[in-house]
This record gives sequence, structure tokens and C-alpha cells, in this order.
Amino acid sequence: MKIDLLSSELEELLQEQERDPWSVARARLVLETVIISQYRTIADGLVAGLLHSGGTLSKLQWWLLCLSRNSAATPFDINTPRAELPGYREYIGYSLFQNPTPLTNRDLNTIRVRVFGGYAHYWEDGRINRQLASLGSSLRVVIAENYKMRLRQARSLVNMSTEDRDPDSRFLVGYTAPVSVYTNAMLFEFEREVALSPFLDASVDAFTDFGRILIRHMPLRIKLRAIMKELDSGVSSAAQKPLDPVRLAILQRITDDESELFAILRFNSLLNEVVRAADGFSRISESTSSVVAWLHIIREDICRYTQVARKEVELIRVFGEAFGVPDLLRGTKFDLRQNDHGHTVSSVLKRLCSDGLLIESPAGTFRCDLYDDYTPWLIV
Repeated sequence: MKIDLLSSELEELLQEQERDPWSVARARLVLETVIISQYRTIADGLVAGLLHSGGTLSKLQWWLLCLSRNSAATPFDINTPRAELPGYREYIGYSLFQNPTPLTNRDLNTIRVRVFGGYAHYWEDGRINRQLASLGSSLRVVIAENYKMRLRQARSLVNMSTEDRDPDSRFLVGYTAPVSVYTNAMLFEFEREVALSPFLDASVDAFTDFGRILIRHMPLRIKLRAIMKELDSGVSSAAQKPLDPVRLAILQRITDDESELFAILRFNSLLNEVVRAADGFSRISESTSSVVAWLHIIREDICRYTQVARKEVELIRVFGEAFGVPDLLRGTKFDLRQNDHGHTVSSVLKRLCSDGLLIESPAGTFRCDLYDDYTPWLIV
């Protein structure tokens, strides 16, 4: 099936940027815009295909779809009628106005996503993310179980027999936290979602995809809101009975600061998924080279984060978690023992400065100018 994911205006904008190798910031903005637009079009098509086939979406799924278009949408009460959900009418109106082409998993085989220099398969999130990262963007695309499509492609390149397989229709596009590697697993921590598949489980706040760890802040915040409501009422929302006294006491101790509770929920989800990911193919190799790979990714993360001048204390706070291994993981496949190799946030900052990738100001701030305007960029 041939569908046009990009408007003529966006295609022209992309071509114009391809002819201008001197504006990294503009190239980043253009690429983010066209990637978000194309995956939103795919999401609309999947929603239309689901509804045309008689499928339905839960209230939570509808609301998260609305949130991906409007991050200011307000929370809803579970008893709110579907048609009155914040953003629901706007999303339905938008979808009807756009008249999206209904899509199925089979159709995803033929969809190509426009990127700089050509097209990528719908499921080639690695290629798309590499372009985004090289321009200093924190936007990332994740297609569930895309390793199966990569394996199929690799087998076909060497003329090995391949089974007929459709890409997975579950995907997520969003802006991620600064750290993109944890122990020896790739980490995608989505702080804001801007396009998502209707087939992605709306209630899941974290999951492992063949060694890749994904954390979703929106479902985590929904869980946080439920806990805060339980605390206020003293009644379990699930069982509709008074909270266990121990659970209530724990909640009362840690919910003075809502952000502290969120941090606890988030770290608990992270550790759970790290353990589940231990046998994934996407983990970086278990050898001395694993530390080299981990260090390379951390260096790139720091450079991307310091497009704005940052103090060392802030960088230690943001990246320190990635430099240590919790006791829970000692002796497991995820124990890289980075600390045993002498790496610290401070030592990496010094090395980045000596390599000319960071500039330390007299005020003690660090900044990377790789992504400044008038810095030439090249994507192959």
C-alpha cells in the first residue's frame, strides 16, 4: 500500500535542509518535525484500521493518544464518559478531518519513513535514532520486537531462507531523558510521548524489548496519581477496601514530596526491567569492550546534554546513576563494574575537555558546541 506520510510542504522543507549543511539546530528541528508527523500519520492509520475492523480502545488508550498530541491535556476520572475525555473530541475531529487510510500490520511492510538522504523502513528505528542522535536530538523512535525484522533482513542479504513476517505495530516516539545506557542495556526513558501506536499497552509504565529497557513517564504519573488518591482516602482503588496499615505507613512517609515518590516508582520500574533484560540480544557485550561501548554512549549523552552550559554538580546528579551498579545487580550479567575501571562523571568530563568536545568556562560550567549553528553536519 502506498500512502503519503509527508505533506508537500514538509518534503520541501526537508529537501531544503539537505542542501544546507551549516545549520545543525535547524536540521535537528526539521528532522524531529518530519519524524513526528510521519509516525502520527501511521498511528492515525492504525487507529482507523482498528476501528474499521470492529476493535475498540480503552479510555486510558484514548487519553494517552490525546496526550501525544497535546501534552497539556488534563487528567480524567475513570468514570468520565468516553466522549467527554479531555482532548477526545479534538482527536476524533482531527482524525476524521485527516481521513486517514486504515492500516494493518501487513501494510507496515511497505511503509517507508522519510529521513535525511532517503527513506528508512517503518521498523528501522536504529537508523532513524542514529540520525537524531548525531544532530543532538533527544527524540527517539522504538518499534517493538524490531530485532525480528533485522534478523530477517540479515538472512535475506546472505541468501538464507526467511519466514514471511510483518513488522510489529507497537511503537512509541518521544523525547527521552539524558541517559541512554544503563549497565549494559540500552535505555529509552520517555519523558514525553509525541506519537504512539494504539496497540501499545496503555497501562504499562516499563518493559523490556529484547534487551532494550523502556520507561514511560506518563503511565508512571498515572500510577502516582492513583497512589496519591489512595493516600488521601485511605482506600485501595483496586480492592475498594482500607489500605493495609503497613502500606499506608510507607506511603505516608514518602509522599510528603510527590517528586520523591515518582523517583522511587521510576527507579523500581528500571531495576525490574534490568533484571528481565539480562538475556537480551541488545545488551552490549560482556567483556572489556562492554565498558568501552558504555563509555562511548555516555560521552555522547553528556555532549548532547551540555548543549546548554551545565555545572559539574548537575552533571553528577543526572549521570551519576549510570556510573554505579546497584547491589541487586552485582554478579549478574549486567554487572559491568564500571567503578572498577576508575570511571567517574568528573573523570569523563576532564577527558571530554582534553579531547576538545567540551569547553569548561571560568565559572565552572561545561558546554559542548558540536550542535551549534554554523557547525557543519553530515549524515550518511
